[in-house]
Amino acid sequence: MHTKIHSLEGWLAHCERLHPHNIDMGLERVSEVARRMALRFDCPVITVAGTNAFRASWVNTFDLRLAQELPGFFKGHKSEVWVDIQNVGNMLNKKWGNVLDYGFYADSRVASLQGIYNGKYVYNYRFADEPTVANGDADGFDQGILQWLVQVGFKYKF
Repeated sequence: MHTKIHSLEGWLAHCERLHPHNIDMGLERVSEVARRMALRFDCPVITVAGTNAFRASWVNTFDLRLAQELPGFFKGHKSEVWVDIQNVGNMLNKKWGNVLDYGFYADSRVASLQGIYNGKYVYNYRFADEPTVANGDADGFDQGILQWLVQVGFKYKF
């Protein structure tokens, strides 16, 4: 006997009638099925570093702004002059406020190819390279993060 099904709801109801009991698809159940079927996974296990796994430690910096409002040249006009010092700590002590990173095109290595053995690639795992100061980036640019900066600004409001 064939049942004609005309909707998604009808199809789902039909499937529920075929299998009235829930099927346990948890990890324990799947492991038991694999054990009973004698499934074996004889393949190399490769561990890949996760996203952002090589983050540098925290960096604490502080900035300073000195500003002065001055009168303008005409009635109702104002001007402002300021000096910004960014990463003041690094200006005082070169060990403070350094930003360590791996660069945009990071070349941090965690494994190297040793060769081929019995038709399979053989890799040698090793710990990741140490991060470097941003001005020595792996991406080849030394214009990266400034260690400290002084800039002067002027604004005229009318």
